[in-house]
Amino acid sequence: MDKNFDSVSKSFLKGLILGNKNDFDEDFEKSIKDNGIMHLFAISGLHVSLIIMMLEKLLRLFRIKKEEICISVFLLFYMVITSFSPSIIRAILMYYLALINKKKKMGFSSLDIISIVYIFLIMINPKYIYNLGFILSFLVSFFIILFSPLIKEVSSNKQSFYISLFSNILTLPIIINMNNEINLLSPIANVFFIYIVSTIILPCSFISFFFPFLNNIYSSLCSLFVYLSELSSKYFSIKVVIAEMSKFSVALFYYLVLAILFFYFNKKVFRRNIMVLSLYIFILSISNPSFFKNEVIFMDLDDGESTLVNSRSDECVALIDTGNGKNNEVTSFLKRKGIKKLDYLILTHNHDDHNGEANTIINEIDVNKIVVSAYDNSVFSRTNKTIKVKKGDKIECGKISFSVLHPDGYYLDENDNSIILHTKIGKYYFLFLADATKSVEEKMANENIIVDCVKIAHHGSTTSTSPTLLKRFLPEYAIIMSGRVKKFGFPRIETINTLKNYNVIIYRTDLDYSIVYEFGKNKGKFRKTKSI
Repeated sequence: MDKNFDSVSKSFLKGLILGNKNDFDEDFEKSIKDNGIMHLFAISGLHVSLIIMMLEKLLRLFRIKKEEICISVFLLFYMVITSFSPSIIRAILMYYLALINKKKKMGFSSLDIISIVYIFLIMINPKYIYNLGFILSFLVSFFIILFSPLIKEVSSNKQSFYISLFSNILTLPIIINMNNEINLLSPIANVFFIYIVSTIILPCSFISFFFPFLNNIYSSLCSLFVYLSELSSKYFSIKVVIAEMSKFSVALFYYLVLAILFFYFNKKVFRRNIMVLSLYIFILSISNPSFFKNEVIFMDLDDGESTLVNSRSDECVALIDTGNGKNNEVTSFLKRKGIKKLDYLILTHNHDDHNGEANTIINEIDVNKIVVSAYDNSVFSRTNKTIKVKKGDKIECGKISFSVLHPDGYYLDENDNSIILHTKIGKYYFLFLADATKSVEEKMANENIIVDCVKIAHHGSTTSTSPTLLKRFLPEYAIIMSGRVKKFGFPRIETINTLKNYNVIIYRTDLDYSIVYEFGKNKGKFRKTKSI
């Protein structure tokens, strides 16, 4: 593929034949996620069905006997080159079992066959139940087997639409807990794109693979598909952010879906159940699990820092820094929490590990105000939502007031241009030091403030954590957001020893994962969590 095809063609061939999406352009990959058609590039039963159909026609054309043996051997080979993808294994084993069922006249139904294959695979590898491809493949296939008899009288186009619509509904809890975002128009987009892929793109992929001289034609088709996908993503999309669903919410959802199927032929009850499910999805879309929570979350990120201040009683939702943006960790976290609006996005200084995900957050979350240093020259300093701050300013976020203690001027070292914040949240006074060096920290020691908890500067580097600062304030707690990039070696042992010398209780993300401070009016406690 790499040798014989251009970049667009080979990305489609790898995606459609091997299920490898690594060569997809970032914008195109985003568009297929937005359209809800990512499953078309996750090799599945659709691919197996098409392979079987093409092989049958090819074998008949050349009058080759023993079709079923030839197809079975080829499918075994296909399982190997697709690395035994669970969805491919399911489809191929169902084909094998259907053949045996037909030859031996065993009388198994389609439901029997899929159930036997499921039990067989679970017996071989119980951990399949944690594999997303396995879950989606069996869930959708099982549903199609149950649902197809109910719509056998309608036209093929309507059948495609109904199956697409109900497949999207059926997989909704899984998609929500994966992406926390759905496109309400994806069922319609699915019908259109499934038709194009199954009738044009996928057959042409196999033909072009065996006849590379057709690359120019195939590349044009792929480019047209990319254009249509990105166009649909931009203009035919109604996105809804939904917070992570609990086990109870998922169970209730599937109970309502089963009630719809059970009463399919009772039109009055059927319509009522459809309305109940629609209302339930609407409630999920507007609900916010974190609405009644008061917490400060120091996130365990791969690289960088990000802290969420979520105080519903104080009417303040603020994010301090964003990390470097790897895998959009912070954006995904905010969506999982059901947070759709930030009062403030505070970017302490212009380093990638502190503002690397800011652009994504601004595009996907409603940000009211962006706060940067008065000496920040990044793109975020020039928006119509930007507020520039320096020493002496205050950031009023609901009932929480952040005092800006720094910067007091321009510094050549960007770390020393960091915004340093002091505030009381619940029971404790917090000092957020961003990436300030020891020289700036020693200036902070002259401030007439109380500090119960200090967010240690620069991830626990030796350039920060001045003994002068610790001696002056004697904080009870210290939070070190060290990241997990091993080459930096954060936090340094010297920093840990300095903190221990002053009997500070240390929380560090490399050992304790995310640290959550839960608080009330005059109370507060810290806890550790692996899940953010």
